[in-house]
Amino acid sequence: MRCVRFRFLQLFLAFTLLLPAVAFARTGQSAPTVGTWDTRASSLNFSYLEGFFSGGHLRFASYFTNFSSTTGRLSSQFGLHYVGYGEGTSAAHGMAGSVTAMYQMPLSGRQPNGLPWVALAPYAGVSPSGIVSGDFAAIALPMHVGVGVPVSPVSWLTLTPWGEVTVGLDMDLDISRQAINALASGTTKPSDAKVTDFVQFNYAMHLASRVGLNAAFHLGKRVDIQLQGLGNWLSRPTSTSAFVFMAGGALVWHWDDVVPAVLPNDGCPMPDAGTDTSAAL
Repeated sequence: MRCVRFRFLQLFLAFTLLLPAVAFARTGQSAPTVGTWDTRASSLNFSYLEGFFSGGHLRFASYFTNFSSTTGRLSSQFGLHYVGYGEGTSAAHGMAGSVTAMYQMPLSGRQPNGLPWVALAPYAGVSPSGIVSGDFAAIALPMHVGVGVPVSPVSWLTLTPWGEVTVGLDMDLDISRQAINALASGTTKPSDAKVTDFVQFNYAMHLASRVGLNAAFHLGKRVDIQLQGLGNWLSRPTSTSAFVFMAGGALVWHWDDVVPAVLPNDGCPMPDAGTDTSAAL
């Protein structure tokens, strides 16, 4: 029985790759997946990103709740996002949710406030979304895998270049207003009407990537201000691709104290791997 289910899954995935791409949505519209690269303490994040490309725009307004482990290495981040997308004369609005797990691995010692001089921060997550535009409705189910490199040359600043790969399933519902009007006016007889004339449902797998740079200014123990930029491709197999650069900012409030495990024993800011006291999750 397991073998039958596995074969069915293989056939399903192969079949989806041969189907046409979504009619309205472009791949690469995925909501932000990381609210903060600071894993020292749990926090709340409010952010906004705006981007433009030839003939359109893409924007996200996001809220994140971030939970850090007692060692200050593992961060579980939950986001809720508004999605705004426009292309030509069409505009779409929608919502997305995101769940991300990040594990920060210090590559050096830490600043007196617990920030690592240099760290590696791989992460993985999902961000299902849905947008609506008149007679179009698009749903995306993307999965993300990425890595960031937080660098804190001073205790009040962290610069994080990052990159991410996304694979997911796009689904699109297209309602034909013309066919509905033809049926209502009597141009099309009910006996001649087909469901596929009124509603078309297409779906396809997609692979995308994006890169970015985040600058976080640590204003004391509780508040961070972030400036961020990212670039990614919006594409469809049936049309030309569009590169969009997005920029924005975020306000981060640490509602919990910095965990003691990340604080150097002697408070020395010199990069010494021996000052990192956290050894587990």
